[in-house]
Amino acid sequence: WHSAMRVMLDDLEALPGERVSTIRFDRFVADPADEIRRLCERLDIRWDVALSGRLPPSRHTLTPPEPNKWTRHAAVIEPLMAALQETISRAEAMADR
Repeated sequence: WHSAMRVMLDDLEALPGERVSTIRFDRFVADPADEIRRLCERLDIRWDVALSGRLPPSRHTLTPPEPNKWTRHAAVIEPLMAALQETISRAEAMADR
C-alpha cells in the first residue's frame, strides 16, 4: 500500500491541480450518490445511474464496504501507522483539494 500510494501521490502532485479530481472512501461509502454527483459536476459529465442505499460488494470483495472495516485488523495495522503518517497526510491533503 505504502509504495503504491507514494508513487500515485507523486504522479498526482506533478499534475496541474485542475486536472486532478478525487473522492474520499469514507464519504463515498457514507453517501455514494452525493460523491458521484460531486465528482461528475467537477468533471462536467452526466451520470445516469441511480444510486441508493449501500454499495454492493464488488466481485472480489467478501464483505460490504464500511468506514471502519480496517479495525478488524487493527492489531496488525496500528503498529505501522506512525511510519505511514506522512503518506496518509499527503493522501488526505490530496483528497481535500
